[in-house]
Amino acid sequence: MKTPFNETELEAYLDEALPAEAMSAIENALRQTPELTRRLAAINARRDGQANRSDLEERQTGAEASHKRRRKYFESSAGYLRRR
Repeated sequence: MKTPFNETELEAYLDEALPAEAMSAIENALRQTPELTRRLAAINARRDGQANRSDLEERQTGAEASHKRRRKYFESSAGYLRRR
């Protein structure tokens, strides 16, 4: 059975960005429609996966910047020691 809610509406439901009437309609449909529950779970899983990917990319960028800072610090310290 096809549910009357599209992806955009379900995303807005997860974000709690719908009017109260629409939120209530989706909640009622979730109680009665296992397919809708599966669709909502799939959207939520996809969003979690995207968030995890973003976190990993951010950490990687931060790690590269940290490595550069440590390298510059070491190079400047090594150069300072050689001059003496």
